[in-house]
Amino acid sequence: MANHVVGYAVNRLIAWEPVLKTASRVGDHADIGVRNGVRWTYELQPLGGQSTVVTETYECTATLDWLRRAVKNGDRWVDGMTATLTRLNDFAVK
Repeated sequence: MANHVVGYAVNRLIAWEPVLKTASRVGDHADIGVRNGVRWTYELQPLGGQSTVVTETYECTATLDWLRRAVKNGDRWVDGMTATLTRLNDFAVK
């Protein structure tokens, strides 16, 4: 993958869209060099001191069909995201 930055604001935001550089599955070769319809965005909201709220957005409404199938419409990540959020909750300032 190669990532193309599509949004940037110093200390506020970075967004990128990946482009397939090589294909490991038969049939994916037509998508080499094409943005795959995915956008990652991190928005930063400083709270003061050394605290910042970070919001991650994974936008995939325009995802290529083969990629949507590969990630099971995002269901493939639900268990991992749930585990990560549970661990983050353990570190939350109370």
